[in-house]
Formats: sequence, C-alpha cells, structure tokens
Amino acid sequence: MTRTLIIVAAATVIVGIAVSIWFVPNLGGEPDRARRFLDTPTNYDTTGGQEMRPRWNNGKGQGDEAPEN
Repeated sequence: MTRTLIIVAAATVIVGIAVSIWFVPNLGGEPDRARRFLDTPTNYDTTGGQEMRPRWNNGKGQGDEAPEN
C-alpha cells in the first residue's frame, strides 16, 4: 500500500512539474528561437541550381555511384 502510494505521488509530482513547465509563459521577452529555427522558409530560392532529372534508366545501375554491398 505504501509503496503504491509513493509511486503514485511521485508520478503526480512529475506530471505536475511537466505541465507547469509546458504552460509557463516566456518571461524573457525574446522570441522563441526554436520556433524560428523549425519554421519553414516562406521564400525558396529557385534560381540556378541543378536540373532535376530522374535517375532511373541511366545505365549506371545504382544512382549516385553508390558502392555495391
């Protein structure tokens, strides 16, 4: 009984800490760097670059000259 109570209390404390960390507002005032890093860019540079061609039927076997296993 006591062991189960301690396990349940520890799990409740861990969940409570996780929830409080999740919902604490950003008090630093600086923008969320992780969100800016993970966002996709809105403008893609499509000038120049490599021509897109399929790699099958090019007679080489494996694409990108990969070594055979």
